[in-house]
Amino acid sequence: MVPYFAPNIQNFEGLKILKITIYKYETANGSYTNKGVEFLINKTTQKYSTWLSYTFSRNDYEFASFTPSEFPNNVDIRHSFSVGYNYSITNNFKASIGANWRNGQPYTTPVTGNETIKKGNTTRVNYDAPNSQNLDNFMRLDASLSYSFQLSKKIKANLNAGVINFTNEKNTINRYYKVDPTTTDKTIQVDNKSLGITPNASLRINF
Repeated sequence: MVPYFAPNIQNFEGLKILKITIYKYETANGSYTNKGVEFLINKTTQKYSTWLSYTFSRNDYEFASFTPSEFPNNVDIRHSFSVGYNYSITNNFKASIGANWRNGQPYTTPVTGNETIKKGNTTRVNYDAPNSQNLDNFMRLDASLSYSFQLSKKIKANLNAGVINFTNEKNTINRYYKVDPTTTDKTIQVDNKSLGITPNASLRINF
């Protein structure tokens, strides 16, 4: 299956969308375009199922009053892969493993050597070209086990246990900058990280 998508959204306000860029303090009308293609392979047998998917996507903003007028939006992820494998060890005991990889999302850096700018009594981050840099690539591996059993003739139960990000990847999912309160001509980089290794378990009872 290879679907293609190309939506176009116009006349939205930039202040609502561009949260952490050079245009954080401005409002303007612009457009948003998302073009891409998705590719999916899926195979299922009595003992196992597996799939592989790939997405190419280009997401751009366009604001006639900004310079540059066209630039990547905040969630412009060009390449994304996912793969999964489910295996039935027995009729009631199953194991699964999956992987997700994608490009890091765009972010905006301060101007080198001129990181802040003063507007009246307020010192602000002096941002460079919007979304001109990308975070490191994102990678996550997950695994889980599922066991189904009877509690009684009328009550069924399903026990699930798994680990999200079992390799404990330190993925940065967002980056922004703020003025350093100790020296206002410098900025501080702030990174938001995804969850590290995360065990989880659940019990579902059907009656």
